[in-house]
Amino acid sequence: MQRRRFMMTGFFGLAIVGLCLSGGEPAQAVSPSKPSYTEPAWKPQLVAATRFVVLTDLGSEAVLDRETGLVWELSPGKDAFDWASAEDHCLNATTGGRKGWRLPSVHELASLVDPSIAPPGPTLRVDHPFTNVQASRYWGAPPNPQYAAPPWFVFFSDGRTKIADKKSVKGFAWCVRTYGYESLDQ
Repeated sequence: MQRRRFMMTGFFGLAIVGLCLSGGEPAQAVSPSKPSYTEPAWKPQLVAATRFVVLTDLGSEAVLDRETGLVWELSPGKDAFDWASAEDHCLNATTGGRKGWRLPSVHELASLVDPSIAPPGPTLRVDHPFTNVQASRYWGAPPNPQYAAPPWFVFFSDGRTKIADKKSVKGFAWCVRTYGYESLDQ
């Protein structure tokens, strides 16, 4: 009986020491050969200097938004498109030498808007790394693509969002993709 109690005490003691030494946080592998980026934090708002990371492994042509976990084109194109052409543009984009781009949802696109920036915009956070962002309307996919809903616009001139009246009107396309955290350290 004493031997069993001694073994249990030793086991629990080792477990507690192990937790104390690890700090309670799981270890994360970091590869020295590739850039390492932390996971998104929807928690507090990050300042632009730490929120956005230009991705060198995508030829410095894309930006990781650490607040949302999305990867944006560093420099969206200067051409305006109708809805179908905007979708096609993003689906065929090879920014950073990678495919897999798409039009963002209206919510994703609106997450880049800084409501404290006054018109005429563009209504992006101070110290953002993006270039070529127009103070104009950008296409945003419906909030739930499962339903036949009309597309939206996010206006970077004043930060508002609005349902697009027609798919034939012109707007800019700012392509986005997910980064894929499972491949960060490979």
